[in-house]
Amino acid sequence: MQRGDFVALVADRDLTRGGVEVDFCGLRARMAKGPAVLALQSGAPLFAAEIHYERAQPGRGINGYEVVVGFSEQIVVPEQGTTAQRVAAMTQACATFLEGAIRAHTEDWHMMQRVFVDDLDPARVARTAAEEPEPASSEPASSEAALSAPPEATP
Repeated sequence: MQRGDFVALVADRDLTRGGVEVDFCGLRARMAKGPAVLALQSGAPLFAAEIHYERAQPGRGINGYEVVVGFSEQIVVPEQGTTAQRVAAMTQACATFLEGAIRAHTEDWHMMQRVFVDDLDPARVARTAAEEPEPASSEPASSEAALSAPPEATP
């Protein structure tokens, strides 16, 4: 990152129990907060990305298809709020971008685990909620549905 390179992080699923709840495809889902935290801590810009397949022109791709990568506009860093609030807003912006991509290319979203809160094990959700510390309200701002619905924005 110091050289200006980018770092790709999988963020469409919560693998750590510390994810952020977002609105996603008309439901509540848990997504990784790491990309937003990293952007806030490092000052690096944050972009959401999506990957899908398209038919390739003759002589291109493999078996008639090629991989297409699309990027969001730079995710806006909120100027106000606690770190937790800012991370939540940035994670929601990433989820909103990804939602549009999934609606446009549903067949290319390969989710092999539960991501929607309603599908999670209630005991796991209760354990996670009990383990999460309450956000500090005195933290200064300078510190750190359905898939068939028409897309709001496509990549």
